[in-house]
Amino acid sequence: MKVNLPEVLRGIKGSPSLIVDVETSGLHPFAGDFTCCIGLATPGLKWEEVIPVRVAGERCLTDKELKRITGALSNVPELIGHNLKSDLHHLARLGYWPSDAQVLRDNIVLGRLSEHRRHPELGLKELGEHHLGPEVVTYEETFKEKKRLLKIRGKGNAETPWQVLREYNLGDLRLTDWVYTLLGCIVLPVMK
Repeated sequence: MKVNLPEVLRGIKGSPSLIVDVETSGLHPFAGDFTCCIGLATPGLKWEEVIPVRVAGERCLTDKELKRITGALSNVPELIGHNLKSDLHHLARLGYWPSDAQVLRDNIVLGRLSEHRRHPELGLKELGEHHLGPEVVTYEETFKEKKRLLKIRGKGNAETPWQVLREYNLGDLRLTDWVYTLLGCIVLPVMK
């Protein structure tokens, strides 16, 4: 799980827009839950990277390395995510703070705006399945099955092996990109 920090920083710094997804041990970063990995991708998925932070109980990056990554993320002009508020809480625990000029875009908000006449399910998998079809969320079932076979209990990813966690995070990044692309085409032109 070696991180090529110069390559990661080059990818972050060269991107005007990044999709971000954080896998965690739980939902409460200020009550002891921790970040397992940070997934980053450019819209259109020309560059994808999953950065291990703490996997299967092992810390993968030093504080100094994390500060360099979160500092670079703070300067990306636009971050895109799904339930970005949760991911930003976890990133804040690692040292991230958005710049004043940074634009934050969340698929949940876009989902709400695109479906303003009804009350849709706004989970990433639900939005993906509703707008793109059930085949785009099969990676979720594969992930659950692998965790079951490995006898990993609970919703958090504290004990999930790196390769399984990485595959799942890449699935989330790709689905976030697809949902954002679709909902962005519906909502963003109306907002201008």
